Amino acid sequence: MLKNLKINIVLSANYKINNRIESEMKLINLVLTLFIVFLLALILFFDSKFRKNIEPEKPKIETVKKPAQKATKEKVDVFLPDSNYIPPKGFLWGVALSAFQNDGGDGKTDWDEWPSYKKSKAYHPGFNKKDIALAREFGIKSIRFSIEWARAETVESEWDKKILKYYTELVREMKKNKIEPFVNLNHFTLPFWVARKGGWENDSTPIWFSRYAKKIAETFKPLKIKWWMTFNEPTVIASEGYLNGNFPPQKKNDIRGLLHVRRNLIKAHHLAVKNLRKILDTDQKKIMVGIAHPADYFVAEDKKDEKDQQVAAALDYLVNFAFIDAIQNDIDYIGINYYKRAVVRFNSWGLFFFGGTPVEFVEPKDSSTDIFAEGLFHLIKAFKVYGKPIIITENGVNDNNDKKRPKFLIEHISYIWKATQEKNNNGENDIPIIGYFYWTLFDSYEWSYLKTSHFGLFSVNHADSSRIPRKSAYLYQDIIRANGITKEIIKKYLK
Repeated sequence: MLKNLKINIVLSANYKINNRIESEMKLINLVLTLFIVFLLALILFFDSKFRKNIEPEKPKIETVKKPAQKATKEKVDVFLPDSNYIPPKGFLWGVALSAFQNDGGDGKTDWDEWPSYKKSKAYHPGFNKKDIALAREFGIKSIRFSIEWARAETVESEWDKKILKYYTELVREMKKNKIEPFVNLNHFTLPFWVARKGGWENDSTPIWFSRYAKKIAETFKPLKIKWWMTFNEPTVIASEGYLNGNFPPQKKNDIRGLLHVRRNLIKAHHLAVKNLRKILDTDQKKIMVGIAHPADYFVAEDKKDEKDQQVAAALDYLVNFAFIDAIQNDIDYIGINYYKRAVVRFNSWGLFFFGGTPVEFVEPKDSSTDIFAEGLFHLIKAFKVYGKPIIITENGVNDNNDKKRPKFLIEHISYIWKATQEKNNNGENDIPIIGYFYWTLFDSYEWSYLKTSHFGLFSVNHADSSRIPRKSAYLYQDIIRANGITKEIIKKYLK
């Protein structure tokens, strides 16, 4: 009996010890989990925090005549070649557009049902054959446009033949005007019937999206379109919808939802690409498929501070490269959407407050941060690691009075030229940059502003929807004619 009592005491002690160890382990795991979740939230927060955040100016429509030789003297950071910059054959000098921003969703998208959008003063200028003719007149070689899934498939499995014909006619018109069509299947919005079933949180959505991709491929197959894109900024869909709460479904700090959505977006891309290739690839000609990926140039505020450097390096990888890593075997090019840099520093005080963050975004002291073209140069160099052609799929500035845009265009395209001059260890150029798409052709609705922005080469008269060329429209026309930046162009627009 004494022996049994000793055994029971030992077992009881072991049980208590094991319970305590188990409890401590659970606590440790909980703390680690919370830390990891917090870190992911922080990282994904920066995914879209610092993009296109220039405060919009008040709308002002004004006619701009073609500029004379005299211009305001302005310092410009350019790298001019000894002779004109000659891009590779077939270089895509283009503009990028969005179906919803131009045409709206006809009340059929998740955005149409979103209270914030309903309260906004949304103006959609449309997109039609006249715009294509205008693009041709100004020398545009390619138009990146999106198809509104919600208008094509208003009800599940029911296709709107009229809308499909509308997009088909747009493509025919582009080809007629010798403009290369660049098709984007999704630019943020979802059909309302998909959103009602959970949107990207529903594991069936990637299957529905791939079915939609299949239908568009079958519809466009006779048109022999080479350039395709599954998504515009898929990481922004996740971060703005489930972390920052700025897009539908307007959830904040939903880390589990965010990661789930990210996985489904990756799956949707793979399934859509599979359908596109199956229908459109031939033995003689292969399509080119990718995404438009948002990229920020992260800079440590204090380049000598190791903590600031580590923060910038971590954000750089996780924001700029993690998603591309997941789909790199299913893309034919790297599409970069670049607008500006993000200067960051380590914030030690943020560690001591609930909801705080150890990373702080620093407003640069130099007001010219709106135009930091050098960041594009560094990103191009970084993305060459994937060994794929690079296309600048978006690059633009919100500038109603067209004071910043000429400098913006000249500097960014000059830095693209500089990137092409970089040599590898064998003395060869290994950065194939095959296209540049300015955002955008004309002013349109802007997501984060919930009203019209002024990124366009053309302003829009809301009274009659007429397009009015800004000075930068003529600048871009001259750049395309010269196939790059020349000293004459700089003298003409930035003397």
